[in-house]
Amino acid sequence: MYIEKKMTVRNKQGLHVRPARKLYDVANKFSSNITIVKDDQVVNGKNILDILTLAAIEGTELLFRFDGNDAEAAASAIQQIIEADLTNDPTVYY
Repeated sequence: MYIEKKMTVRNKQGLHVRPARKLYDVANKFSSNITIVKDDQVVNGKNILDILTLAAIEGTELLFRFDGNDAEAAASAIQQIIEADLTNDPTVYY
């Protein structure tokens, strides 16, 4: 299955190291390939350094591409992270 979904970063500090790590951890629980597109930049959603190179601040719109058997579940899990304000999330340390 292949899914494309636009998502907007809602975390007040953007996808800095700790929220990016949370995204990375969740993405790697799925077998589907996950690609993130910002403007003309395309990165592997399962690579922490690639995620950080996006320099995605609050309000940044990202296009996610999910390709694999668990694409729907992966899209849902990732969307919860991207569209959440993780500032008060105890699993994301500031």
